[in-house]
Amino acid sequence: MKRQCGYRKKGGAYLTVPTSEDGMPIEYFLLDPPQPVDLNALAIAPRGVHLIEKDGVWHVFDVVGQESYPNVGDVIVEASALGVSRRCELADYSKLTLQSRLVLIHQRAFIRNYRDYIERFSRQERCDFRCPKGHHHVDRLEEMCAGLWWHDVVEGVVRDEEGGRRLVGRKLECGALYRCYERPVDVAPEYEYAIFAVFPIGQIEVIEDPDDRTHKEKFEKASKSQLPVALVSE
Repeated sequence: MKRQCGYRKKGGAYLTVPTSEDGMPIEYFLLDPPQPVDLNALAIAPRGVHLIEKDGVWHVFDVVGQESYPNVGDVIVEASALGVSRRCELADYSKLTLQSRLVLIHQRAFIRNYRDYIERFSRQERCDFRCPKGHHHVDRLEEMCAGLWWHDVVEGVVRDEEGGRRLVGRKLECGALYRCYERPVDVAPEYEYAIFAVFPIGQIEVIEDPDDRTHKEKFEKASKSQLPVALVSE
């Protein structure tokens, strides 16, 4: 199915986390509060995948692109519907082990001035607020909560005539629809890049390229990891 970033590319390698009736809910893998990161200190670019070692284990840090996923909720809802599939082109896959994790980073995952949102809720608008991890309550919020992601949507929402907010739906390319709010009109958000989810890696999937056969070399490279590797048609 089509994702926010489009269809998977022939010859591409993807880190995947499948859905399962026996699996954990998507909320289990979210970080709440999200963990701010300094991309410069980590020496990683504001988009793409990067290998980072921690305590002897190499992990894939993936900075989600804003063009396809402007809202943190877009990534979470898509993953809940289709499972996780993130393109991962590495020069060396041999560093990946069964202990390696897929670490997702978003430019808008951490809102420094989260209190401005909460004050707006209590002062002008009583709206539905849910902490996805059950850690926080809107009336006793002393730190950034992942629940604010659903109150800071910048695309796919409609304002009423008075400029207020109402519960609306945002439809993704995969057909999934989720309920959300646009950010308050009088709030100027202060964002930080932050880790918002960490997933175990199910397997590496290489997309078959029947014409140019580019998948052959990619499959051989990916097979040097300790992770399961599968050749799939799409």
